[in-house]
Amino acid sequence: SSPISNLPPELLSLIIVFARSSKRVPHRIPYEVSTSHVSRLWREITMGMPFLWTKIDMFSTHSKSWVSAYIERSGQLPLDFNIDIYRSEKLYRRGGQSKQQAWPLISDVVQVLHRVRSMNILCYRQNTAVMLQNFFTDRPTPLLESFKIQHGTSFSAINASMGLKAFVFNQATPCLTTFVTDTPNILPRSDKLRSLETLYWHGLDPKLAINANNFQHTLSSVTSLVHLSLQGTVAFGFWPTGMPAGPQFTLPNLKALRCLDGGGTAIRTLLAISAPKLESIWLECSFDNFPAHFFGAPQMNVLGHPKFPALKFLTLHFEAFPFSEQFAKVFPTVSHVHYFHVNLRQSDKLAQAMKVLWTSVNTLVFSRFRERDAEKLTTALSQIILTRALGVNPMQAILLDEDHLRFIRKCHTNSARDVQLLAKVLSRDNYAEPWW
Repeated sequence: SSPISNLPPELLSLIIVFARSSKRVPHRIPYEVSTSHVSRLWREITMGMPFLWTKIDMFSTHSKSWVSAYIERSGQLPLDFNIDIYRSEKLYRRGGQSKQQAWPLISDVVQVLHRVRSMNILCYRQNTAVMLQNFFTDRPTPLLESFKIQHGTSFSAINASMGLKAFVFNQATPCLTTFVTDTPNILPRSDKLRSLETLYWHGLDPKLAINANNFQHTLSSVTSLVHLSLQGTVAFGFWPTGMPAGPQFTLPNLKALRCLDGGGTAIRTLLAISAPKLESIWLECSFDNFPAHFFGAPQMNVLGHPKFPALKFLTLHFEAFPFSEQFAKVFPTVSHVHYFHVNLRQSDKLAQAMKVLWTSVNTLVFSRFRERDAEKLTTALSQIILTRALGVNPMQAILLDEDHLRFIRKCHTNSARDVQLLAKVLSRDNYAEPWW
């Protein structure tokens, strides 16, 4: 017999627990099932640990065959469901099948919603996502902490008939802290969002029934919000010139804001909110309307004080370099600026902003840029490093992707050598931005 067969059950159970991977791969036998078929002893140990059976993965309607067994073996512990039918739906594209596929998939799940701690759903079609959400409308979910539902339908393919507002979780959800959705018209009612800390409100579209009033009402109701991610465009119907000079509502606990795709949505949100604890802003959107409607807006500089006094991290995408000086004026407290997939053609604009205006910045971060433009970047960074070395706040670090750092280290120009002294590999250890 093998040495492991002689181990005490207590020690063997610890080995089984710590050898388990957190990732699950489709079409592979789950870890807990494999360990339960090694021997009679292993099966007794595995079956005697209910927490091994609390994470239930479903990849198609065929997954239904083992759901009831997992539910039974997990005892009365809270359950975590991961329903990923993106691939199976994409392969089976015939329309009109959502309801027929959704109910068999979810029928066992809805019977134990009172035990569900987290629900993660990924579909290919939007109508399947909406159909699945309907099953959660009037059922109690007292333990639910996280609900995520996403789909692969592009904005241009959004069904206009889904523009009517609907609600999910009409029953109490006292533990719900995370809500991620690509179907923005289907949210819990405002009074059910009081404990929410993370909201991914994605898929916003002018064709949907979300206007300026209910957009503001929803966000102002979530006073516990810490992380907010917005994607798409809201049908506001006006530009910020008609907004009051002061903030329209306060998010007292918000620490991280991310705006994707919709430049207008980003402008209006930044002008409308007061967020005294906001530490991070991530702007992955067009800056075309920022000069006319954002940089000079009175909401961004009330009585000479920065609007977001706690702001430390700023992430800018695409054509951000030409606006570096303007961003420096509206966000003067930032210490870390991350240029992500940025066009490096106007590096001199960054150099000018860093020398004169943005003296609070001590760390610059660059990722996903074209290496053929790296020489322009190193020239600008060298000027920044040398100029700031004579001031009160010298640069502390230049953080780069590993590939880009390797490329710059191969350069032998004087400017490249200046950058190499401060250059480090970008990692979670040296960059604590919450969205990265």
